[in-house]
This record gives sequence, C-alpha cells and structure tokens, in this order.
Amino acid sequence: MDKMLDDVRRDACKKLMECETEDFMILVDTADILMQLWHWARREGLLSLEDAAHLLPVPEYGKILSQRIVEGIEPDTVIEIGTKEYWRENPGGVESMVWYMYLRGMYGIQTGENSVVLQTVFKTLMPLQCRSSWQERVEAEKEKEEADVISRFAALSPVFENRELIEKLHELEQEMKAFDDWRLQRIPRQVDNHELALCLYGLNGETREKILSNLSRRVACMIREDTIYLGDVEERDVLKSVASILDIIK
Repeated sequence: MDKMLDDVRRDACKKLMECETEDFMILVDTADILMQLWHWARREGLLSLEDAAHLLPVPEYGKILSQRIVEGIEPDTVIEIGTKEYWRENPGGVESMVWYMYLRGMYGIQTGENSVVLQTVFKTLMPLQCRSSWQERVEAEKEKEEADVISRFAALSPVFENRELIEKLHELEQEMKAFDDWRLQRIPRQVDNHELALCLYGLNGETREKILSNLSRRVACMIREDTIYLGDVEERDVLKSVASILDIIK
C-alpha cells in the first residue's frame, strides 16, 4: 500500500514541477475541502462522507473514494482502487497533485489520522509559493477549533459501572496529586496518543489538565481532539489504559 501511494506521489510531484502557468492555489482549496471532510467525518462518522462529498465542491474522483469508504471497504483496498483509477486517467499538471491529495487525504480520514498531521502532509505537497497561504488558513481556523475542542473536552463526564475501573481511576488520580512535573512528563513518552486519550477520558478534569499542562500546546490539542473523537468507548479499554499508566508511574 505504501509503495502504491508513493508511486502516485512521485508522479504527481514530477508533473507539478513541470508546471509554469497553472493556478497552484487550487491545491490550497483542495486541502481546505479535505479538512472540511475530515471534520465532517469526525463529527458525524464515516457514513456521512457521501452526503458531505455532494454538499462540498468535491471532484468526481473524491466522490468515488468517499463512496468506497462508506461501503466499508478496507483502507488498503480503497488505496488500491484509487491508484488504479489515477493511472488509468493519468491526470496532468496541477490536477495530478489534486488527485494525489484526495487519495492521501481520504486515507487519512478513513484511518482517523490527526488533523494537525494531515494539515502538515498537505503543506509538504504544495509549491513554496502556496505554503504561506495555506498556513494562514490553518492559523485562522486554529483558534476557533481549539476553543471548540477545549470546551467539548471539558464537558466530557462519563459514568462508569465497572467497579475495578472506578477504583483504578481513583488510585491514579491520587497518585497524580503527588507527582511533580518531571514525573508527569514520563507518561506521554511511554504511551501512544490513543492510549493516553482513553485514560484522560476517564479521569477527572483536574487530573486531565495536570497531565496536559506538561505537553506542548500542539500535542495537548492533538490529545484533546483524539479524546473527544473516541466514539463509543468500552470500559474495558479505559481500564486497560489506566492500568498501563499506573504500571508506568509506579
């Protein structure tokens, strides 16, 4: 799968470098549309992509990819279908990079890739003269998005029934009270973002913020975002993440 994607990326980059007079701002608009699809899928679920792709100015190629995702086709197979279509149509110029951005972007949406990561990927695919315009759009949305994420994160207040989980959460919260910043900084280095998000989901607000305050603003935003978009959370998964972090700090 990686090789299929990389072959398309190389071809699109080569064709893009050969362009001289085309409007490269199309790539900024494409990235913007894909990030709107990302937010749509996070809020409403992947099944909403079909409607979103028809409401937004998504090209036919992007609609085909979204339809395959809605049909429940595995990400690797969607990539295989998309790359075959790319080589069959053999788009040229800026259009070739638009095709690749949809291929890479839809893959990121389907696999739950973080928005900051996806924004960075799109930026690397643009010519230098477009990157400042893209960054301006990203920054313009960042404060509004961060405020929304922080509000929704603070509102998380799950109620658990599993007695062992409740006890483990209480134990972790008590342990955290005695922790200095240096010890807290060990946690994010030893667990992945998803596991940390599951743990934060169960903790009280004070403990959540104590952990997040020891992360960079960018990483803290990513973790909050991952937490509010966890979807249907199983108590056994939260228990597993809490127990794992307790093992790390003891």
